[in-house]
Amino acid sequence: MRRVDASDRGLRIGALVSMADAAENDAVKHDYPVLSQSLWLAASQQLRNMATLGGNVLQRTRCNYFRDTSVHGMQQT
Repeated sequence: MRRVDASDRGLRIGALVSMADAAENDAVKHDYPVLSQSLWLAASQQLRNMATLGGNVLQRTRCNYFRDTSVHGMQQT
């Protein structure tokens, strides 16, 4: 759960890997540079060091714009 594994079949990132660790992983930087860059841009340094990928994916956003279903034409579930 706390590992980043790269193979010829792809990339596996455990849910407990921090955003910073994933962004700094050599395989991620080399083979998936857009993922690495987006992780660096997604949060402040403090959050990147603490937030795990699994927790970040499951977190409901607090931004009113993203929660407003009329903006996107989507219904909340």
